[in-house]
Amino acid sequence: MKIDSISGAVKSPVDCPLGEGDRVFDLIRAAGSLRDLAYLPALEFLRIVAQDDGSVEPSYKDLSLVDLASSADVNNIELASRDHLTVRDISDWSPDQSVELVGEVKFPGAYLIWQDKTLVDVIQRAGGLY
Repeated sequence: MKIDSISGAVKSPVDCPLGEGDRVFDLIRAAGSLRDLAYLPALEFLRIVAQDDGSVEPSYKDLSLVDLASSADVNNIELASRDHLTVRDISDWSPDQSVELVGEVKFPGAYLIWQDKTLVDVIQRAGGLY
């Protein structure tokens, strides 16, 4: 039985047994799907490769979930035992960071914010000042 693992921006990071023919998408499903802050263009795939001398070497590969989804099974790698997938977070983004605008703006309310954005940017998203 293969034991594979997934961590990072997934709902339930897990070590889990998978069956023959299971692929990257099956591992993501086993983790309960991706979280909102998952960075889809660059997942890290780690495979432990046994060497002829009995040692093991890690083999890393960046995968794009966007490419995997658009190319059917061609790039959706079949999993081997001890494979690990790390789903990275979108950098500088947190779904918990927000600002609430009240008063003389066209659309008052809570707005998600991220690094390198200013109050002026948020006011523009709120339709501007009256």
